[in-house]
Amino acid sequence: MRVLLTKDDSLPLKILLFVGLGISSGLLSLIAPTVSFAIVVVSFIFLIVFIWLRTKSYAFSDVPFLILLIGTFGLGRTFSVLNIQFGGIPLFITEGVLVATLILIFLRRRMINVFKVAPKSFSFALVIYSLIGLFYLFLGYRQWGMIALRDIVFCVYPLFLFITIITFRNGKRLRQILSIMVPVSFVSIVVGVYRLMIKMQFSSGFEIINQFLQTKSFNLTLYYGFIMIFCIAFFPFAKKKRFLLSFLLSLSIVLIFLFKVRAAWIAGVVAFLFLIPILGKHVLRTFLRISPLFFLAIIFASVIQLDLVKYIVNSIILEAKSLLDWQMFSVGNIGWRLEVWRQTLQYSLESPLTGMGFGVQPVFTVAGRTFVYPEGFLPGLEVHSPHNHILAIFFKMGLIGVFLFAFINLRVFFYGLRYIRSCRSEFNKCLLIACLGSLVYWHGNAFFFDVIESPPTSIFLWIILGLILSVIYIDKENENPHLS
Repeated sequence: MRVLLTKDDSLPLKILLFVGLGISSGLLSLIAPTVSFAIVVVSFIFLIVFIWLRTKSYAFSDVPFLILLIGTFGLGRTFSVLNIQFGGIPLFITEGVLVATLILIFLRRRMINVFKVAPKSFSFALVIYSLIGLFYLFLGYRQWGMIALRDIVFCVYPLFLFITIITFRNGKRLRQILSIMVPVSFVSIVVGVYRLMIKMQFSSGFEIINQFLQTKSFNLTLYYGFIMIFCIAFFPFAKKKRFLLSFLLSLSIVLIFLFKVRAAWIAGVVAFLFLIPILGKHVLRTFLRISPLFFLAIIFASVIQLDLVKYIVNSIILEAKSLLDWQMFSVGNIGWRLEVWRQTLQYSLESPLTGMGFGVQPVFTVAGRTFVYPEGFLPGLEVHSPHNHILAIFFKMGLIGVFLFAFINLRVFFYGLRYIRSCRSEFNKCLLIACLGSLVYWHGNAFFFDVIESPPTSIFLWIILGLILSVIYIDKENENPHLS
């Protein structure tokens, strides 16, 4: 425990933190004695042991955020949903961690000037965007009740950007979090493989595990895309760990393809095209070096289960045919999205400047069917996500919100892009490229899916933005890397 509870932690604060943790865990177990609670406890123990053995970089106040990052990336929605409803609204671990982290930061008096890490124009736009969102949240709650609180993903989740900057405030912490995320990536891949086996009906599994792994395939493909991009960015310079990166990269690409999430495919291609001009020939060399692993995987799968190889080959052929089927633009998945986008735009134009506000939900009718919330979640309320983050913000916050949101993201993106050549550290350069590629990948997915509305996927936008700003600041202040 001495590793986590640093010298900055006073004895009364240590006692308060542990008592608070014990009380909170006890209450949670009484309210929701579910698998989610077990995940929280196991993740907390795993995190303490892992950090204790591997690093002295983090303090106790960093633990909630690190648990959220590790648990979400490894298990997705399975970890995030608490199976608790408050006024008919499902609660997520995301909100609890946000509150807990802010309290710990305040108690430890670590309210550092994070604004000096970012360009002033970015900070100003982010503050205005969040304040407008909070105002809409207040009005939405008064008019629509609890349903408006789910829109905190738009205006409150930007706090994760500041938490990211505070948590990873020096180069040592950035390096350690990557070493921690490697085994977590394997956990995420194992979860994906198991779910894929169940989907292909090659394994019935244990019923308790099937109930446990309720995360969405799309969530996993988003995380696998991040793994893929980080492996490509670091591969040319990680000579001693190329086999490990090759293994993770190969599995990530295969799983993204086999889960058949076309939004992830498109986003992956866009991110790949972004990396080519930056890394150049290193991208092609990376894929040439990992190609033998694909053949080894096919041989291994043939020995274990020949039907599995047949399934994979047939899946590739069928998906390739579907991509070449231009009728998809008028029917099926693509046609559905185009119609939903059209209706969202039509609703939004009723109040184009300021938007419809929080708590207001569009009602979509496609092919005579009206889309409603899943059973058990405010039943009878006829709403559905527009599956496009720009249109979702336009509907909620109007052109003002869209402009501020676009400026926030583009400002950080080009700020990071221009700094790549100026990086003093090779590690910082690789990490910056990986974060920029992940930002492109996130937006590529969010353009076709309800990424920004879902807590397990929405938080990564602000985490990535925070990492980009942290890397640049740390690299600039190489002689004095601490933000405090």
